[in-house]
Amino acid sequence: MTLNAKDATYIPFGIPADRPCPAQGMAPVSMRAIATEVLRRYVLHSSASHTRSLPDRGPCLLVPWTEASPPPRRALARMRLRDDWENLWRSITRLTLGTVIVVSARSKKLCQRHHHTEQMWARG
Repeated sequence: MTLNAKDATYIPFGIPADRPCPAQGMAPVSMRAIATEVLRRYVLHSSASHTRSLPDRGPCLLVPWTEASPPPRRALARMRLRDDWENLWRSITRLTLGTVIVVSARSKKLCQRHHHTEQMWARG
């Protein structure tokens, strides 16, 4: 199955009619070649504990490929610890910013004004 440019999600290389990017033809070919070589030479190990979308980053450890290459447990443990700390920091930041937004909205009485306007339109 092939996708055309309209159906695919991608970052375009500029506007073709105006000033097209000189790497437009070369970048996809070179990235495909690089990915093929990396996957041929290395085994990828990840500290991610799930397979759903990773919104912030997906840490991965490249280990040279050998017949019996066990996963590097210490490096993966360090990556998991770093991920846990980043998740904690991200959660605290989101909680703080969310609280600031709610407090600000309440002080400006945004919801009351919105509902008051809706009631006026309904009476209309």
